[in-house]
Amino acid sequence: MIPPTTQVPNSPKSVTFSNISTTTANLRWELPEAPTDYDGFSINYTPEHPRISIRTIPVKGRRSPGSSTSTSRLVQGLYPGRYYRFSVRTVSGLAVQTFSSPSFVFIRTYPKIPVDFRCRPENSSAVSCAWSEPNSELDGYILSCVQTERGWSTTHYFNRRHYTSFVFKHLEPHKHYNLSLTSYSGKRHSLTTYESVVTMIDRPPLPCSACRVSEIHIHVLTTAIHINISCDWFNEVHGEIKYYSIIVYESGDTRELRPELSETFPSYWEYTSNSSLRTFETRPFPNRCGRGHRMFGVIVGNEDSGVICDQTDSQCHGPLKPKTQYRFSVRAFTFLGKSPDLRGSLYSDTFYSLPIVTAAEPLWGMIGGAVFAFVMFVLICTVTAIFFWKRRSAQIHRCHGHGAIKLQDNIACQKPCRRPVELLQFENHFKKLQADSSYVLSQEFESLKEVGRHQSQDSALLSENRGKNRYNNILPYDSTRVKLSCLDDDPSSDYINSNYIPGSRFRREFIATQGPLPGTKDDFWRMVWEQGVHHVVMLTQCVERGRVKCDHYWPFDQDPIFYGDLVVQMLSESVLPEWTLREFKVFMEDPTLRPRVVRQFHYTVWPDHGVPEMAGSLIKFVRTVQDYTNRTPGAGPTIVHCSAGVGRTGTLIALDRILHQMDTASWVDIHGTVMDLRSHHILMVQTECQYAFLHQCVIEEIWLRKARSLHGNASCASFENIGDLSDAGSLEFR
Repeated sequence: MIPPTTQVPNSPKSVTFSNISTTTANLRWELPEAPTDYDGFSINYTPEHPRISIRTIPVKGRRSPGSSTSTSRLVQGLYPGRYYRFSVRTVSGLAVQTFSSPSFVFIRTYPKIPVDFRCRPENSSAVSCAWSEPNSELDGYILSCVQTERGWSTTHYFNRRHYTSFVFKHLEPHKHYNLSLTSYSGKRHSLTTYESVVTMIDRPPLPCSACRVSEIHIHVLTTAIHINISCDWFNEVHGEIKYYSIIVYESGDTRELRPELSETFPSYWEYTSNSSLRTFETRPFPNRCGRGHRMFGVIVGNEDSGVICDQTDSQCHGPLKPKTQYRFSVRAFTFLGKSPDLRGSLYSDTFYSLPIVTAAEPLWGMIGGAVFAFVMFVLICTVTAIFFWKRRSAQIHRCHGHGAIKLQDNIACQKPCRRPVELLQFENHFKKLQADSSYVLSQEFESLKEVGRHQSQDSALLSENRGKNRYNNILPYDSTRVKLSCLDDDPSSDYINSNYIPGSRFRREFIATQGPLPGTKDDFWRMVWEQGVHHVVMLTQCVERGRVKCDHYWPFDQDPIFYGDLVVQMLSESVLPEWTLREFKVFMEDPTLRPRVVRQFHYTVWPDHGVPEMAGSLIKFVRTVQDYTNRTPGAGPTIVHCSAGVGRTGTLIALDRILHQMDTASWVDIHGTVMDLRSHHILMVQTECQYAFLHQCVIEEIWLRKARSLHGNASCASFENIGDLSDAGSLEFR
């Protein structure tokens, strides 16, 4: 029974929540209306949860002596995404308490962000996304896909919390898509997690009927036709055009025809050997569009009518028939298959041209052809005999008696020989390579063309691994590929486009890899962790000339980011004029596993397919990386990547080995070094200008040593350590 002297207090007013998060909120109310006396407030809530705690937030001022005037509480331990009902009552009396009527307020906390959100291309028009359910109450998910180039977007709402995967279909090939995922509970939305994906390439869109070979594009000869190919005939929205070929159809038919997309054609040899065949396809040739050129020329046939093709020579391209009608279709490839019949290639064709007639054979050719052919045959045989005699003599001299370096006597010159050059003779050697428009250097580089190409690439060609390759023609060799640990008994999860590369000190001193894709960033960091990597060398920008060359695979700031089961946090970023040094802390949530510091050396002034402007800049960069790796005993391989992982990557690894040769021996062997790299990974040192640049680096290093010797500093190091880079314009995140 309420004592007669005690009155029922008035209820609190305006009960509200603020600063709501996933697990906490601030509860506030206004004091009850006067006249009333009270000694505090009572707070209740449903549903109950054992982890909820309510703490007073003190405020200044008192309503009446001896009573609490705090009208704020911090509520902690709420469950994410849950709906609660809170009530606040005024309490009067100490020994015997009297309660006011309750004032109610309702609250829903924010749900947690979905975890392990990952997306990867399924094919050229589909992207699959998957995620894990967060530890939270929620009603569903909101998944969005945006294609920024065209401003296209689509959003899907899932009203089931256990719906944790989705496939976006009917997308455009070779396009960049940004995907975002949010969980929701009632009207509360979680934070958003993001992914970015580039869909796989596809065959080029079919060109219009007017985009074809016509009389304005040709120059007719007796046994050949010069054709100018317009770079505007094929659209590259489905992927970059890599190669072209010409389909030659012996026919006077004038109907509108286009080759069937599934149609394959015989080679020139098969065409000439079988009189019933009327069509053949030339060997594919590289796309030469670009750099302002909107058209380039090719020759179909051969101006030398005496060329005879052998069955084993698939690259042979002999003469056309004089005074014969031909129709031509241009075939453009975004991907070129490895098999002889180009099975698996992605291509499209123009319509066939109208019939084009080759010129008649001139009279002098019919009368004097036999005599001329005999004279030319004798002349060619004589020149060839002299050439091979001189070449064999030079090889024997170089391998056994050059005097500069004594090679093992059991090396036969019929096999590829090492080509070491004494440092004292290198400048003269380089001048000889550059003579006659660098003819000898070009021949030397051309001799490396087929090195290593006989090796299998079966793992990379599996259908489940195709989407993990940035470029369909740059694939790792099975014999030296890096194998990851398998996840969830998935045998294909051990694949990443990477090869071990030997260095000057260890058999697996380097890992050459491609720039990570949106769907392979987790695999990249897993390789870093499993291989014990402490140093990563990056030689590309993420976007170059408007094309995505490498996904941004590290955190933008000091906030840690999950990559699969690994957490990566940026510790520091030091920006220098020609490169940037970043330090990351890489760890797993398992406290028994020690975290690791990984350094990324990002060289920022190297153009794609080109070389740096100054050889000394790259030499100093390589010396800096060497200095750090030498100070990290027990570290695993150094990862080196550009975009494809062959051109710039191969050049840097070759330079590292060449500089080590110069430091420890009196000779250098550029040709042998590149040959060894190519036996472990395809197309290492991809272009002739990169091969020539290695020679320029050796010249630069020789000049630097001469300069130091003249100044009495021969014992000094050939570079200046950058020391504590945090003092050189660095941005620290601690």
